[in-house]
Amino acid sequence: MTEHTPTASDTEVEFEIDGRRVEPGLCRITLGDSSTKLEPKVMDLLIYFAQRPGKLLSREELEESVWQDMVVGYDALSNAIIKLRKAFQDDARHPRVIETVSKRGYRLIADARQVDHVREPQNNATTGQVGTGNKARPPTSPRPRPLIIGLTAGTLLLIVVIGMGAWFVFSEPRPLPLEPHVTQVETTDPEAEDAFLKGWTHYRRHTPEDFSISMVHFQRAILLDPEFGRAYAALAAVYWRAWQRHWHHRLGMTPRLQAWRNAQSFLDKSAIRPTPLAHQIASEMLSTNRRFDEAIREAEKAVELNANDPAGHVALANALTFAGRAEEAAKHVQKAMRIDPDYSASLLLAQGRVAFSRENYDEAALALEQAKRHNTNSYIPYVLLIASYGHLGKKQQANKAIAAVNSLRHELRQQTVSASTPNDPWDRWPYQYDADLERVSVGLRAAGLPNW
Repeated sequence: MTEHTPTASDTEVEFEIDGRRVEPGLCRITLGDSSTKLEPKVMDLLIYFAQRPGKLLSREELEESVWQDMVVGYDALSNAIIKLRKAFQDDARHPRVIETVSKRGYRLIADARQVDHVREPQNNATTGQVGTGNKARPPTSPRPRPLIIGLTAGTLLLIVVIGMGAWFVFSEPRPLPLEPHVTQVETTDPEAEDAFLKGWTHYRRHTPEDFSISMVHFQRAILLDPEFGRAYAALAAVYWRAWQRHWHHRLGMTPRLQAWRNAQSFLDKSAIRPTPLAHQIASEMLSTNRRFDEAIREAEKAVELNANDPAGHVALANALTFAGRAEEAAKHVQKAMRIDPDYSASLLLAQGRVAFSRENYDEAALALEQAKRHNTNSYIPYVLLIASYGHLGKKQQANKAIAAVNSLRHELRQQTVSASTPNDPWDRWPYQYDADLERVSVGLRAAGLPNW
């Protein structure tokens, strides 16, 4: 069994690293008059390092110990390391605090010195390492903790809200057990990994400007490691999203077809080291080309590479929905929801698509409203959202959504929509069967957009 790892809620022990005071109870690092707040899991990671100064810790050990019994993606640890380095103003190339050991893991190379007393007596007070505030216990026989102890009122409220949201849209999900997946070596170059993660941070902001910045970082990652398959796949994703959203001109590409060609080119290069991301993008492009069986197979490959990545299940749900298999798609949406309790914009969008195809328009509208709030720079959720309100006869909500999408399209320098707007092929979703596409058209007509 996994040894219980102390968290910020388990201890009030304060300590110093690199001249900065670390306050776990407040999730804060302080240097003089300046302080930085850390997310709880980032603080938990720092505590784990501080209790093992100088020890080389593998990615597997850190993920298993800090994110106990949670299903996390590859980025969780890497992003947490980046946030710690930023808090300590540490340089990955010339580290003072956290060192990356190529192919092996990470280690804390700065001294950790306890500066306060623990909440409870403990056995390692004389070791010089940071205490836990808990009595020592054998690694192979951890004492179970009550679920509620140590949680704040705010945390409890958050749990209740998340649980209610899941109940409204789908049946109440249960946590999935970790599934085996193919172990991937993304890159052995720490600088390439840092460049990629910087690019990924900008990519996930979903604006034309951030897309441009992300491309620079992804290209640097490839220069540092020409076999970095995921960096090639990320560039493919940028060009694909630019094609989808008509942002090609904002990235300096004319005609629009060039964005598609670039996406395909980088997908081909990503085959040097296949990743779930590459298969996910390939699946979306194949669906758009109405090659539905191939799109489903590509999404299945993404899931096979990492069954614990919610994005793979989202890709498979989308491919199945467009192929007219919404009932099967719903199962993968529920799996993704169990893996990703934060419900990303792409997951909420897939959830809305499935509900719409099953003619559950109230559920579709709820999910799509949440999707657009998660990603305010995308108008992709609006088509089905407006159509859902059309089916429900909610003209006021439909008009509000139309006004919102027009504001966004105007900001992005694109044509606004109205009752006289000519048919836009981009918005004719790639459904295999006419009945699915007609369902969209009927809803839009009811909402006052007969031609969109």
